[in-house]
This record gives sequence, structure tokens and C-alpha cells, in this order.
Amino acid sequence: MRSKRRPVPASCLTPTVVLHDSPNARPAAGILLCAVQLVAHSRKIIAHMRDKTFDLAEPLAAAIRKVLFEEWDPCSVNLNAECEDEYDDYLPAIHKLAKNGNSAAEIAAQLNFVENTMMGGIGDKAVNLAVGGKIFALAEAAKRR
Repeated sequence: MRSKRRPVPASCLTPTVVLHDSPNARPAAGILLCAVQLVAHSRKIIAHMRDKTFDLAEPLAAAIRKVLFEEWDPCSVNLNAECEDEYDDYLPAIHKLAKNGNSAAEIAAQLNFVENTMMGGIGDKAVNLAVGGKIFALAEAAKRR
């Protein structure tokens, strides 16, 4: 069952900066408010994605965490071992997709969604598909055990 997500107001996605003497002027606080609303909306999405029964000690979860940190790494933090928990907020949703038998393309779409929506970047679809394939293979191997 899919949960309904509230759309982000268009004014938050395309903030405009105008001169204050213009009749359409918005104070800077309006742009800041949109940024705060966007962050709050992203946190709500992450909260919906979390699997309440998720256990990082599970072998599949630990393997996915390693792949996300070492191979996906859109924030380029994998040179610092102290940042190994960087992608833990996204791990439950990806783990759930893998465990439920979703395809590599569906896992890659989730990775793309995370990069584009949560991180504000533009996801590398080729990397996401390769990582999605690796996570799918890990999940298939875990099912055979």
C-alpha cells in the first residue's frame, strides 16, 4: 500500500528573487520559509519511508549499507570512515524494496528519488542502476540462504 505524499508548493521549488521596489516583491523571509517547508516536507517523506522493524544488524541491511557507502556515495564521503552512517536515513526504504523482491530498476528509481528530492542533486542514472543491480543481487542471494 502506497502512502500519499503531500506535494511541495510550487513556490518553494522555484523561489524568485525580485527587487524590493517591484510590485511582486517577496521578502527574503518568504524564501527562507519555503526552504524550511521543503526541509520539513523531506523529513516527512523520510519518516514515511522508514521501516519500523528495520534492523541494521541483519546481514542484508549491513551489506546494502556497505554498497551505499562504498559504491553509491552521491555525497562523496566514503573516504572518511566516520561518515559510514551518512545514508542510514535512506537505508530502510531501500532495504524494504530489496527484501520485497522489487527489481533492480525499481531500487535504482528509489536511489534516483533520494538524490533528486532529498539531496537536491541530479542522480546519475547509470550509477543508480548499477548499484540497484548489486542490491538486487544481494537480496536474491540472501533469499537463497
